Amino acid sequence: MPTDDLSRNHGAAWLHSPDSPEPHSDEPQRVDQHIDSQAGQHGQYRGRAHRFRIVGISAAFLSVVAGSAAALAVSMSGGSEDRADASSTTSAPQTGTTSVVVATERACAGVTAQIATAGAGDTATVAGVIAAFEHAYYVTRSAEQVLRLTSPQAGLAHEPLAAAITALPIGTTHCVGVTSIAENTAEVHLVELHPDGRRFDYLQVINVSAVGPAGLVITNIQKRGS
Repeated sequence: MPTDDLSRNHGAAWLHSPDSPEPHSDEPQRVDQHIDSQAGQHGQYRGRAHRFRIVGISAAFLSVVAGSAAALAVSMSGGSEDRADASSTTSAPQTGTTSVVVATERACAGVTAQIATAGAGDTATVAGVIAAFEHAYYVTRSAEQVLRLTSPQAGLAHEPLAAAITALPIGTTHCVGVTSIAENTAEVHLVELHPDGRRFDYLQVINVSAVGPAGLVITNIQKRGS
């Protein structure tokens, strides 16, 4: 299989260029709400009549007003602090892990397969070795690791493979959908999502073979029809 196209793109692009990039919808937004409720308090004072009753009532009234004002000031201070804390919480930026999860979910949108993943995979199953191959290319970005998951029969060479990985925009995410159609063969839907929102979908057929204790390796990658 030819390897000169490896310097341009991954997926089926090392065989054929994708028909066209598909822009993807905006990332989902999170909306947090904060409800701040306060309850007032009511008090009642009694006094007995005496010759200075008016003065006593006035003093009691002033005491109630002063106490209510103090309670209101404390309540308002606490409410402001609560609102400040809530504002600080809702305005916190997303973590790197959260961003990756969201990007992966976007890449997997529209992928219908028995297995859809961006995980590290393994060499014990057909889907596992295909996932491991794509993870080595897009996440680990290691030509050496990619080649360890393929046989010479696959026709991949280190230099053009490494150049293709280097040319891949930092922050590119992916999703691979795998559907087994035979013991050692699977239909693959690979999605490559660039940081600028450009999306490339590649439809492939991938063959694997067992190589003893090392497990499965990929022996062939070819384009398939839609």
